[in-house]
Amino acid sequence: MEPHYPAADWWTDFAQNERLCKTIAEHFGWEYITIPLETGTNTEKHPHKKSSYGLQKHPPKKSPLEPVPCFSREDLGVRNSGVRNLGSALQAAPSNPTQKVYFINTGREWVSLPHMSYGGAVTGGEDMKRLFSGLKGKPARWQVRTDRAMSEHYRNEKVTSWLPLMQDEESQLQRLPSGVRRKVKKAQKNGVVVKEGGTKLLNDFYRVYTCNLHRLGAPALSEKFVRALLSKYPDDNQHHSRLFVAYDGNRAVGAALLLGAGSSFENLLFGSLQKYNRYYTTYLLHWEMIKYAISKGAKVYSFGRSSRGSGVHRYKQQWGTHDLPLFWSYSHPVRKSIKDLKFLATFWRMLPYPLAKAIGPWFAGKVY
Repeated sequence: MEPHYPAADWWTDFAQNERLCKTIAEHFGWEYITIPLETGTNTEKHPHKKSSYGLQKHPPKKSPLEPVPCFSREDLGVRNSGVRNLGSALQAAPSNPTQKVYFINTGREWVSLPHMSYGGAVTGGEDMKRLFSGLKGKPARWQVRTDRAMSEHYRNEKVTSWLPLMQDEESQLQRLPSGVRRKVKKAQKNGVVVKEGGTKLLNDFYRVYTCNLHRLGAPALSEKFVRALLSKYPDDNQHHSRLFVAYDGNRAVGAALLLGAGSSFENLLFGSLQKYNRYYTTYLLHWEMIKYAISKGAKVYSFGRSSRGSGVHRYKQQWGTHDLPLFWSYSHPVRKSIKDLKFLATFWRMLPYPLAKAIGPWFAGKVY
């Protein structure tokens, strides 16, 4: 039996996902916009005020709508440079009148989508200047996360590692490399047990997640944000959000957050206690998430993003994954990211864990 082989644009299940965009925007108090990629006459009805090209504004609940920008072609970084020319990329892409782009106003720039690997699935026949023609004011910058460069300013050191899924878990297990199957079974023999659930597992999840990030020297997103993804994002059909926590006895030793959108599932957040990795905890966590995705009829399981060639990337490759290159394109020259400053990671590891846990969400919310 062969696995499902999804369309190459499976990731757009997350990118073109208004429910996910709305959950993020509402949590942080940001506004967002919806831009239909029209290939014909737009007949969609919407209660919000529209521009002449169907752009829809969604202000934050607790603050007034701030002015929004009008981009010039120069602001958008559109240049005559082959595939990096946004207009050319759009014209070459297949048309789909139902596609939309969602952008969130973070106060510094419009981002599609912050804290996610994907957004701005610009594959219609529109020009970016035309799409943004109804926006006025500031900020006058944008950032798009997609599978190709959309301007001359971009970063592409990250990749997403993903697996096509079989129709049943036994077939999937047999398709995994023998080394991975062996480690999954060893984790089970070592007595590791994985529980799947919602907010009842949140305390255990967050303790492991924050401990792991503190060890790595990075701030963690807030517990409230995870709770929002668990309570506001899921529905009974196309949108899923579940926690998976691995236990050694009564002690939580590994944790993961799994999001589902349509027929695609992705591990968004992940962590494990290092001294328990010898029990192959991480292998059992991923396997349980793969099983859950299969039970929901998924065609894709994504391990999430990592830096190309890193240890985490090599770990994922053990599973026989495919790589999706990620391009984060900008309307402006890219400055060095705070994530690239190694000394900050060293400093963060030196902070007492309780302090890092307390102040981490403020910093993590700014670095999206």
